[in-house]
Amino acid sequence: SESDPFNLWGRVKLVDRQDPDAFMKLLNIADVILHPFPFDGSRTSSEGLFLGKPTITLPSNQLRGRMAYALYKSMEDELDLKSSSHQLNLTHHCVAVDRDDYVEKAVRFGLDKAYRLKVGQEIFRQSNCLWEDMTTVYEFGAFLASSVGRRPPTPKDYETVSSKRSNKNRHHIVENNDLAPASDD
Repeated sequence: SESDPFNLWGRVKLVDRQDPDAFMKLLNIADVILHPFPFDGSRTSSEGLFLGKPTITLPSNQLRGRMAYALYKSMEDELDLKSSSHQLNLTHHCVAVDRDDYVEKAVRFGLDKAYRLKVGQEIFRQSNCLWEDMTTVYEFGAFLASSVGRRPPTPKDYETVSSKRSNKNRHHIVENNDLAPASDD
């Protein structure tokens, strides 16, 4: 119709709150994740990056609007420590500087499958650092334990949590979305 020339309302689907497995499946079928602003979602960001999904964000000056940006910066900072030759600067590709840039990035990811897959594969590769570095988890656990007079947890106490985010698990989850590189197993 004239009021909806691109049939947006015919293509937008609103869903009820999802349990964790259904939420991951929903994210896995997405081509790109668009974070609304001024809020974005830390869970959606982290799970989307875990799956190698380009997540477009426009950070605000408040914490609630900076979660995806912070994850991209963490990946960038970690790679800069290891090597200055990583392939793509994901912040440049996925973090908008203003509303027009947000729309441009969203449209490009929506229309250009080769670009979307290239960036998605790089997100999948680079986001390993988000799940492998347990330093912050250990430090926060030690802080919480000491503030209530308990012994700090040891790395062994965290093994169950970290095993849920193993690379083997990641490859299994994304095996049908063309983003996971061939398994090393």
